[in-house]
Amino acid sequence: MHVKTVLAVGALALAGALQSGCTAPEKPLALLPNEDLNSYHHLPGSRLLATPNVISLYPYRAIQAHVEGSAEVHCVLEPDTHLHDCQVVAEKPPGWGFGEATVKAAAMIRARPLKLNGEVVQRELIDFPFNWGIVG
Repeated sequence: MHVKTVLAVGALALAGALQSGCTAPEKPLALLPNEDLNSYHHLPGSRLLATPNVISLYPYRAIQAHVEGSAEVHCVLEPDTHLHDCQVVAEKPPGWGFGEATVKAAAMIRARPLKLNGEVVQRELIDFPFNWGIVG
């Protein structure tokens, strides 16, 4: 029996910079010109404070069947640095548990809240796509 390695890669790249000991800048953060607070947007890796070890979240049935997948969730980032109210908006392939696993992974993320005009944004809409794969 050989060992399979589970790989989970989010759109956030799970903060390679944080894992290497780099820290996010302290300057006020702003939206990109094409973003607004009324639409979902990706969370830049530079704003991550903590990223989860998600290996244990990979759906067991999918591991057993060697199924890889992806999911996308929409969440709300609040001033407490956590993603809340995450809802699955896409899951491929459906029915394998990748949506639920992505919701659990997103709930473990911590990120620096956005500041606009020196004020912390109370509810920032975050789009969180995540790919799940098996390597080995």
